[in-house]
Amino acid sequence: MRKWILILPLIIVFIVASPVMADIPNQTVTVYATPGASGGITGFTITYISDTQLDLNWGFAGDAINVMIRAKYGAYPANIPDIFTEPSDGYLVYSGNATSVSDTSMNFDQNPGILYYVAWAQKADGTWFTDIHTGWKESKEVILIALILLCAVVSYFSLRSSNILLGLGASLTWILLLVYTRSNPIGGVATGSFADELVVYICWIFAVLLPFMAMFRGRRERQYFGRGGGSVEWGETRKIEPNPSPLQNRGLMERSNGEYRDHVRKALHPHQRRP
Repeated sequence: MRKWILILPLIIVFIVASPVMADIPNQTVTVYATPGASGGITGFTITYISDTQLDLNWGFAGDAINVMIRAKYGAYPANIPDIFTEPSDGYLVYSGNATSVSDTSMNFDQNPGILYYVAWAQKADGTWFTDIHTGWKESKEVILIALILLCAVVSYFSLRSSNILLGLGASLTWILLLVYTRSNPIGGVATGSFADELVVYICWIFAVLLPFMAMFRGRRERQYFGRGGGSVEWGETRKIEPNPSPLQNRGLMERSNGEYRDHVRKALHPHQRRP
C-alpha cells in the first residue's frame, strides 16, 4: 500500500507529461495583464490558445494611432528613456494600427519560462507614449507539473512523519492540484473522461488519507514510546520493541478496560493490594 502511495503521483505525471505539451486548439484562457495609467492604449489583454500561440487585444485612446508590442522571456522589455526613442528591447511581436494580433513566434515547449509583453502607443508625429501597458504569461503545463511535484514531495515527508500539521499541509497541496485542474483542464484530457475522473479520485484520496495516516502514526508512536517522545521513520528496518512501561506513559483513553479499572482502583485504594 505504501509503495502505491509513492507511485501514484508519478502515474499522474506520466498521464499529463505527454499530452500537456501539445497544442490545445479551441480553448482560451484570459490571463493577467496590467494596464498603465495612460499611454494611449486601453484593455490590453493576453489570451492563452496553446503553448505556441497567445492572442493579444487592445484599444486606442487619445492621440494614439499605432502600437508596438515587444516580448521577452524572463523579464519585461526595457522602457524607452524619452518620447523620441523607438522601443527596441526584446523581440518584435507587432507594429501597426490594428487592435489584435496572434503571437505565434513564441514557444513554451522550447522556452518554458515566463514570457513578458510590453505595449507602447505612438502618435501621428512619430513620438511615443512612455506610459506602457504590460502583461505576462507562463505555460500552464509547467505550473501543473510543478504542482504535481510539490504534492509528491510534501506527501513523501508527510508519510515519514506523525505531525498532523504536515499531514494537513500535504492534503492541502492535493486540493490545490484538484482546483487547478478544474479551472485549467489538462491538455489532451477531456473533461469527464476516465483520465480526468482518475485525477479527481486520486486527489481526493490523498487529501483525505494523508492526515489520517499522520494521526495513525502518532498513536502508534505513543504506543511504543509513550508521550515522552520518540519516533519511527517510515521505511526503517530496525525491530521496534514495545514500551516497557506503557501504563505510565499512555493516556487513560488509550488503555484497555482492565488497565483502566486497575488505575481507578489504585487511585481509590492506594494501599490495597490486588488479590
